[in-house]
Amino acid sequence: MENASDVYAGSPGKLTLLTAVSIAGVHLMTVCPLLFLLSGLGVQYQVLTVITAVTLGNVAGLLPFSPSGVGIRDLVTVTILVAGGVPEFDAKSAQLIYTAIIIFFNLLGGLFFVFDPGRKTNENNGAVKSDV
Repeated sequence: MENASDVYAGSPGKLTLLTAVSIAGVHLMTVCPLLFLLSGLGVQYQVLTVITAVTLGNVAGLLPFSPSGVGIRDLVTVTILVAGGVPEFDAKSAQLIYTAIIIFFNLLGGLFFVFDPGRKTNENNGAVKSDV
């Protein structure tokens, strides 16, 4: 992390560009599943409302009040969706499925750390040794 910070410390323009790309790439890509879920439920919605709800929900989920932001993210997202005209039942249903998808992929990603082929066991003392 320190090396990455040092590389970009002298390049504020590049850091700003990468931050903007990250916002577009990360936050907007997390909007797609909720858009698809709402469409699948046959709900009428405004795309800007869903973008705002998911983005603010993700930011609220970063606050360290609950594990993985579950609950806080859901509350913020559902509240904004309902304020934007999405029926409460549909907003809650879509958000519950959306949270399940997020948790599933987080757990799936965790398996790569558990079953990392780059880890090797040292035969002398049984300690785990990494190639990195």
